[in-house]
Amino acid sequence: MLQLFFIYIKTCIFIAIQKTGQHLSLLKLALHSSNRLPVPWMLYSAVNAGDAYVVSSDGLLCSIFLLFIMLLAVIVCIAVSGWKMSKILGLAMMGLYLVFVTLAVLLEYGKIACPKL
Repeated sequence: MLQLFFIYIKTCIFIAIQKTGQHLSLLKLALHSSNRLPVPWMLYSAVNAGDAYVVSSDGLLCSIFLLFIMLLAVIVCIAVSGWKMSKILGLAMMGLYLVFVTLAVLLEYGKIACPKL
């Protein structure tokens, strides 16, 4: 639920920046939008007497590679759009995000095998 709140706030910021006509700021925000506060993990530690949240992922290397490929895809989409924010670019970025989340979930639940190194 907290993630939905952050997405809502980010969407409001996107709309406010877009209405002011500062498209470069919008692109900068879009590229750096993956930075999130560690609020869920801080809440976990607060509720569980300071215990650290253990993160384990067998497909971590594949996830990092997937994230890098998606970053390149976003940069290519922005370059193809002429470095201007448009509805088509927004839809392309939403599509890329959905592809990334789908593949990341499939990797995490073992539906797509990640090669062991």
